[in-house]
Amino acid sequence: MTSKILARAIIKAILSHPAVSKTAKGFTLAYLYVILPRVFAYLSKAASGRSTFKEALQRSYKVAKRGLLPNRFPTFVARTIFGVYALEHVLSRVVSRNKRSNMFVSSLIASAYAFYNYKRDLSSHPVSSDTTDITLTFLVRGLDMLVRTLAARRGVSQSVLGLSDVALFTFACFFIMFAWFYYPERLPPSYRKWITMAANMDDELIGVLRGVRKGEIVYGQSEKYDDYLKAMCERIGMDPEVGKFSNKGGRQGLPCRLVHRNVTDNCEVHAVYRFYRGFTTAISIYLPLNVLVALPSLSWKKAWKRVILSSSRSSAFLAAFITLNWYSVCIARTRLGPKLFPEATAQQVEDSWGPGLGSLTCGLSSLIETPKRRGELALFVSPRALSVALPNEFHEKYFRTEVLLFALSFATILTGVQSGNPNIRGVFRRLMGAVF
Repeated sequence: MTSKILARAIIKAILSHPAVSKTAKGFTLAYLYVILPRVFAYLSKAASGRSTFKEALQRSYKVAKRGLLPNRFPTFVARTIFGVYALEHVLSRVVSRNKRSNMFVSSLIASAYAFYNYKRDLSSHPVSSDTTDITLTFLVRGLDMLVRTLAARRGVSQSVLGLSDVALFTFACFFIMFAWFYYPERLPPSYRKWITMAANMDDELIGVLRGVRKGEIVYGQSEKYDDYLKAMCERIGMDPEVGKFSNKGGRQGLPCRLVHRNVTDNCEVHAVYRFYRGFTTAISIYLPLNVLVALPSLSWKKAWKRVILSSSRSSAFLAAFITLNWYSVCIARTRLGPKLFPEATAQQVEDSWGPGLGSLTCGLSSLIETPKRRGELALFVSPRALSVALPNEFHEKYFRTEVLLFALSFATILTGVQSGNPNIRGVFRRLMGAVF
């Protein structure tokens, strides 16, 4: 009897130890993060009739099973957490009693070891072996914490920091959107698909812009591409003759009505149409989500105002993002462009000026959001913008460099969380605080 009680006490002590309990919690959160989106996608596909529920359940089972494999993200998270606690426990007893330095060293070593093995294990799965997104996310968050900590010590005002978030979001969006226009292979497929869906721009128009930039399509010359826009013209009810390139030249490019998908000749009316379309699409997504989040609230009578305001603001932000992108192209083509550069040809304007201006101005839409939301938006898109600038083989060619960057960033953030640094923003503080 005594041995059973002792065994239970030992098991309870082991399970309650942070190295075990926090590791289990971290693994569970990471597992749900990986699995739930895919399961919901399969079930929604079945609900819409694009597949059967039997197929959805079979795919969900396979995904759930793969998530438990030792070379997957949840196991990497568990190894990192366990390693941090184990090393910190040893360092605090053998080397130093400085909790902050112990946490930095233990998290640096544990994360480097776990990340190195995670990358190595993924090498047998080339399709899913790119860990650059994880590295850049932690790098951006770590730099943000350091910059904001330094700014607080120097007495930089919150208004200036808020404007820096807008600037960061704007420049990040420039790189992402410019890549979407001309170098789509630089963006993750899912990200590229989402932008294309939100922009609602015909593939043929994007193809024209890329063809002009590459020199394949030249106004007044490219007769072999005269039928390129024929299908689009017929689809939107326009004469295919207006989509030909050989009968244009100089300052004459594609007519506005064709670019506007036969909605109107007026660029301003088209901008209003794009805003309306973007807003109605976004509100149909944001409103149900915010309602679901607010349902558990005990004060629903007060929460509904916040739900409507938040949904409307986020929808207006997305609509403005789309509108600024479209209208800025129009500004370069037909409004300010011809006045500022009267000698510029349609070839020059559509080479990169229009899409470049649209890519630059669309980020200003973040001014519609709250300051807190602007910061989260900036931190969300910045890693994607950095990935555009990196070589495709970065995660393979610079293996050890990436491991070092991740470990330093992870250790910096975790040490900040443990020391109560108030400059760690958003979900990162809550997630890391939940498992450390």
